[in-house]
Amino acid sequence: MDTSLNLDRDGLRRNRGKILALIITFAIALVMTLYGWTAQCFGMFIVGAMLYMVPHMSGVDNKKLLGVYGIAFLAVALSIGVGAVAPGVVADNEAPPVDGRFTDIQYGYADGTVEITAFYNGALGDGATIVLLTNDVSGIGFSVNQIYGTNPIEHMFDDIGYDPVTGITVAEGVFELDPDTLHLGQMCVKDADGGYAEKTNSWFLTDAFEGDLLPLCLTGTFMTLAYVMIIFFTILIFSSLMRSRLVKARDQMEKEGRLYPVGYGRCDNCHAIVLPGEVNCRKCGAYIDRPDEMKPDKVEMYTCSECGAEVTADALTCPKCGSDFEETIETEYVAPAPEPVRIGIVSCPECGTPLPSDSEFCPRCGKDLK
Repeated sequence: MDTSLNLDRDGLRRNRGKILALIITFAIALVMTLYGWTAQCFGMFIVGAMLYMVPHMSGVDNKKLLGVYGIAFLAVALSIGVGAVAPGVVADNEAPPVDGRFTDIQYGYADGTVEITAFYNGALGDGATIVLLTNDVSGIGFSVNQIYGTNPIEHMFDDIGYDPVTGITVAEGVFELDPDTLHLGQMCVKDADGGYAEKTNSWFLTDAFEGDLLPLCLTGTFMTLAYVMIIFFTILIFSSLMRSRLVKARDQMEKEGRLYPVGYGRCDNCHAIVLPGEVNCRKCGAYIDRPDEMKPDKVEMYTCSECGAEVTADALTCPKCGSDFEETIETEYVAPAPEPVRIGIVSCPECGTPLPSDSEFCPRCGKDLK
């Protein structure tokens, strides 16, 4: 069965369903990736498996074509991610957030240092303090949940004071940050036990970054897509190996006469699977008509004298034309045994010796008895 795609005019007409499945799957997987579905392992698996399974179930079984299809998806998603999505993630998250009890966060960058002033609604508990957590960003993916970098680094504020009149705690600090590294910041309260609470959303300290975003966007989007492609090509390679083994096993079974070649292994009436040597379909009972060169050479089969159909040795009627077969028993002819000839006894007229009646002379005296 030819499952490849022919892209001439007639081929496009015949393979419209397959081409449509490729296009729709490509578009859905691309949208899911660009909108951050691949931020979780489950989402990566869904996208990678869908890229292979949907076209395969639609009849696209050309492994080289599917391989090119996967590479094309990688190229398109990477281009859009680097050119638009990843920079958009930075642009949407570069302002200090106002979350929970942190009512305002102000910061400014000058001479390699960042000065931050944070306003916290309420008083801190005993032993608690306000800290800034920063991550050194090494890659930016398709969403804020696909940021790659170092573990959080803790920065302590120099001055933290509570104003009982306003009920606001103000934290002020000056921190040195590498201007060649993009940092992701997050404000939180650290309690006396060392745990973090009242965390804000993260934001990019872009004012303190003097480098280029493009390498970070390229690294992050490629790392995200790499996991999707690993899943896709793992399924593709595994299925190719399994199919190769199945094809070899089928070829061997065809050589041994245990399977019909592809296209002849199903009933013409109900399309149920039929095996060599079967005269009638096990499902619908229809006669299985196959070319002579495909019929197994078995001594227990003979040919109907009326229509030439294969017939088993114990059949009483032809499964194709319905002719009745008379049972004939061939026996070897045996001639009847001759009747025994009875011979009388006479005496020799010369010497009286008893002799058979058909004797021509007497063996004792030599008398001629003719």
